[in-house]
Amino acid sequence: MRGSLIFKAVACLLVSLPFTNCSIALETDSLEQGCPTGEKNCDGCVRIDSPAHGCSSDGCEPCPLSSHQIPYCVSGSCMHVCLDGFIGANCDQPQPPGR
Repeated sequence: MRGSLIFKAVACLLVSLPFTNCSIALETDSLEQGCPTGEKNCDGCVRIDSPAHGCSSDGCEPCPLSSHQIPYCVSGSCMHVCLDGFIGANCDQPQPPGR
């Protein structure tokens, strides 16, 4: 679809060069449709449930996390699990031996 729009614009320009009055009427609906369902635009289409781009349909900021967390999304919210060997709400405490 996009190729045909470009073709129409080029054809119009080539045909009208001698006349200088070229009005280009292009359909831009296909260019403005945005991302597919389940995706959002963050400098390109990404999944809505991508922790690297937030977990909701709003915004593109990554989920906040510490170096000992693995982020994931649940119902539009950022969540995390602790890496092995770490515990606590922010996964910032070493797990005691024997646990």
